[in-house]
Amino acid sequence: MNRHFEDTRYYLTRAATTAKRGFAAELEPAVTRVRELTGREPDPRAGRLDEVSLDPRAVRTAVVEGATDVIGTVCDRITARRRNER
Repeated sequence: MNRHFEDTRYYLTRAATTAKRGFAAELEPAVTRVRELTGREPDPRAGRLDEVSLDPRAVRTAVVEGATDVIGTVCDRITARRRNER
């Protein structure tokens, strides 16, 4: 009997998930229209992953600049430590 309840729970969960997706798809045009009318549109900026995939040169530049900053900081610490040892 327990197995029947487990199967029922599985299928009810699956049906609820499918219904949720269906409602979201059906209501999407209405939600978009309401957001346009109220001025609450979602932020159109690309996500971080999209930014990375769109402009690899900018990513390379950012990495090089970050590495340069880190190397400069390490060099400064080494120099300061050598001064303190003397």
